[in-house]
Amino acid sequence: MHVDEFCLERCLPSSCLSLVDATPRAVTIVGFLARAFRRDAASGVLSPAPRVYTNSRYDYGRGYVGLRYPKSRNRNTDTGNKVMAARPSGMSGGGPMLDGDKLAEGKISIIGVFTDYRQGRGMAFGESSTKVLLLLEKM
Repeated sequence: MHVDEFCLERCLPSSCLSLVDATPRAVTIVGFLARAFRRDAASGVLSPAPRVYTNSRYDYGRGYVGLRYPKSRNRNTDTGNKVMAARPSGMSGGGPMLDGDKLAEGKISIIGVFTDYRQGRGMAFGESSTKVLLLLEKM
């Protein structure tokens, strides 16, 4: 992803995209909730609230990356308190899905792009980075 205001040194290189369908124990999604975007009336500056959610991988089938996303049975990693997970609307279609095992080691490995959430099934999923790389090759 490239944002005009960010110098290229602050962008993630394409080498962070995993070339194979990864099967980590944990998957992390990162993004901004649609309802969390606030604009400061005085300055006109957006003040988004970034969200990070990690849970165990869910096998959604070849070409997809899935993770468990129950509404309840979650814990805040800062406090350890039980919390309800926010509905991830606004995070789909561009939020990276990261290999949670590598992230715990301090390494960035994008394994997919978050696209959908199924509340009734308590899971979320997205397209694998392999599909993203194939699409980029065609462009």
